[in-house]
Amino acid sequence: MNVKSIVATAPGKLVLAGEYAVLSPGEPAVVVAVEARITVRVTPAAAYSFSSESLGLFDLPVRYEGDRWVPESGPAPKVAFAATAVNVALAYLRDKGLPIAAFALSIEGGLESADGAKYGFGSSAAVSVALVGGLLAAFGLEPDAAQVFKLAALAHHEAQGSGSGLDVAAAAYGGAIRYVAFDPDWLKERRAAADSVAQLVDATWPVLGIEPLGWPEDLELGIGWTGVPASTSALIRQVGEARERQASGYARFLIQSRQATNSLAAALRDRDAMGAVQALGRMREAIHVLQDASGVAIETPALRAFADAAEAAGGAGKSSGAGGGDCGVALFAGSEPLGRAKAAWQASAVEPLAVGLSPKGLMLSK
Repeated sequence: MNVKSIVATAPGKLVLAGEYAVLSPGEPAVVVAVEARITVRVTPAAAYSFSSESLGLFDLPVRYEGDRWVPESGPAPKVAFAATAVNVALAYLRDKGLPIAAFALSIEGGLESADGAKYGFGSSAAVSVALVGGLLAAFGLEPDAAQVFKLAALAHHEAQGSGSGLDVAAAAYGGAIRYVAFDPDWLKERRAAADSVAQLVDATWPVLGIEPLGWPEDLELGIGWTGVPASTSALIRQVGEARERQASGYARFLIQSRQATNSLAAALRDRDAMGAVQALGRMREAIHVLQDASGVAIETPALRAFADAAEAAGGAGKSSGAGGGDCGVALFAGSEPLGRAKAAWQASAVEPLAVGLSPKGLMLSK
């Protein structure tokens, strides 16, 4: 069949509530997509090739043999992420009876600072979503968010061996989402049982919950870059190790996180800006409980200054995701308190980012 030329873009994410807790079965999180996007281009070609602007790879030859798409070289971990997403998408297309033809694939843009530092927006998840959505569309399908999420979450989980999938959900759906993670053990068992990719997509994933939420008109999102990239995997490992030693403290954290997360989700559903601000403040308190119990520095001095300034301006702020650096996230009922907070952030060497909520997730065009 003929491959169509397709441009696919997917946004990054920030976690408002439920980080760390979402890794426990059934625990909710609230995540938002942010308008910083990865772009993937799929074009018909005489031979397979791969380009990545951020990796400095251009027209890298690719073999397609034994139903596997295999780039000839390149930085192994990052190219492996892309290759896993491509191969999951191609397996799904084959399951649907669609013949695979040669294409050129390119990834453009990034979710990093101008000097290449990570903001913590979830670039690998956005890449996975854009690759999956772009390839399905290029081969004639009209992918929906649920389909793309499952394929990209499968690829993302296989590539890194863990993860809740909330960043994949934000990239696929956009907007604000209440998210409960799928059961990773179930997913591994179904893959080991040699279920086809199409069967996995059509199956009901136990525990998984994805609920798009609203966003109050007067609710302002503030983002501050601390200038210090964080290692999410290292922080999650440290908290996981401490969890075994401090079971009671972690249980208290889960209770407070669940309450704050559900309050935030309810406020967003009801378009209640001040309710959302208050719920975010309670989530910061839950993170303090986790930090005290684990001894892990989740809220660094820079993130503390960011959050304190947000509160002093009349809003609420906290670390986002694993913390330890990266970005802080804040909510305000109106633009005036956000303006006051930005001035204070700059004074404390936290860089306000001009990045807003992305109401749309995966976007496709010709």
